[in-house]
Amino acid sequence: MIHKKLEEVLFVLPADTLLEVRLFIQSPYFTHNSNVSTLLQLYDYILEFKNNNPHATLDKEQTAMLFFPTIPFVKGKKHAIDNLSSELFSIVKKFLGQKEMEKNQDFLEGLALSRFYRKNGFENRFFQTITSLRKKEDQKRCRFNQYYLNQYLIEEEFANYKGLNNTFVDDSNLTAKDRKLDVYYAILKFDQIFHFLNQQSKANITTTVSPNLRKFLWESSEPGEILDLPVIQLYKLAINLLENTGNTSDTEFFDLLDEIEEQLPFHKLKDLRAFQRTLLIRRYNQSSDKVNSSTLFSTYKDHLEKALLLYDNKITVHSFKNLAIFALKFKEYNWIEQFFNDYPPERICGTKYPFEIHSLRRADYHYYIGEYDRALELINYKAFEDPQSSIVADVLQIKIYFETENDILEYRLKSMDQKVRRTNLADSVKNRYYNFIKKTDKLIKYGGLAKDHKKLSKLKEELISMPDIIEREWLLEKTMEALGEETKTAVPE
Repeated sequence: MIHKKLEEVLFVLPADTLLEVRLFIQSPYFTHNSNVSTLLQLYDYILEFKNNNPHATLDKEQTAMLFFPTIPFVKGKKHAIDNLSSELFSIVKKFLGQKEMEKNQDFLEGLALSRFYRKNGFENRFFQTITSLRKKEDQKRCRFNQYYLNQYLIEEEFANYKGLNNTFVDDSNLTAKDRKLDVYYAILKFDQIFHFLNQQSKANITTTVSPNLRKFLWESSEPGEILDLPVIQLYKLAINLLENTGNTSDTEFFDLLDEIEEQLPFHKLKDLRAFQRTLLIRRYNQSSDKVNSSTLFSTYKDHLEKALLLYDNKITVHSFKNLAIFALKFKEYNWIEQFFNDYPPERICGTKYPFEIHSLRRADYHYYIGEYDRALELINYKAFEDPQSSIVADVLQIKIYFETENDILEYRLKSMDQKVRRTNLADSVKNRYYNFIKKTDKLIKYGGLAKDHKKLSKLKEELISMPDIIEREWLLEKTMEALGEETKTAVPE
């Protein structure tokens, strides 16, 4: 490996961005003191190697001899190839920084121009530029933290002008500047509290928020106060839902999110739409009826079409899992086959084991169409980074062993119980798995050859009313089959 950081960055950048990097290297403004031709040769060599050997790393000695054949290579000592690769990485870092600044380029250019006019005494030009900046910002639909930071920077620049040209600083301008800064940091803090609590709800961790800061934020966002803004009210609804405080309903959150969607930057819209899906999953877990299932599946498909589930054109592992699960529940077999083709393991992000995740979901598909042996082949002896995926694989095995009346079924139930107990999961998550284990055990005991119809009927009632359990539909279907009752499969509306 010639330069670990350089290879890591270049090996994950998409093809269109790599073309931009090459043009950037050729720019004399950024590489005026560099040997551009040699840098381009190294850059092209690395990318050619990447394309031919996607899972390998460059050999440093071989690369050094190729680029500097007259300079001896001594392992462990600095070589000219180190300087060349470090220089290339420095240019790539400049490129990434430039791309980041371009996200707010129009505003930054206007701000720099106003600063130039202020410092050089072009009073009329200064006021024209500031007025233009304010007008452009007011026309923006996105009203998240960057919007208020831009507002603050405008007022700061105006205050600097007043401070230079007057004997006093305009008090109202200073007040406006402070307010914009307060709003900027408040949005960031509400966003942080939301993410803390959201993470806490999914993992067995504890997070704390300063009581004094929280009191200030909540009081300052009451109706008519400085932080009484739609974006902040949306976060307050989300936080109330996470903490189960007040009379907030998830419908209230959904409606406000739809209403102010354009005020949110796309990456934050992704976060809040993900929380929307979490709330819909909560509804489903509490009562997996036809309406909840259909709403959840249609929401996921809609978000997929709008790229809300994608990051760098890859789907997140949880979204991939949930889409596959609900497509199978509705027996959308043609859709799921196309979905698997559109999103192979290479297009799954958020896990170090995308092939295993893909295999697990395909195993689920083969279970649904009755190919049990093929399903077992796809999940046996697979490593999973996420412990929940390993438990889900156990659940699928249990379902297959139940269908095939395998003698090791009860052993697998006990093994799963031990795994759940030893895994660091939130209590609410563990409880759903425990309920599955307990109800499956009852189904085995009461649904065998000597069926106990009274206890099976009671089990059916428990499954319908129980708020937190995985595989409720499967358990209910098998219980009703044991009772000799017809089952109706939910279909999308």
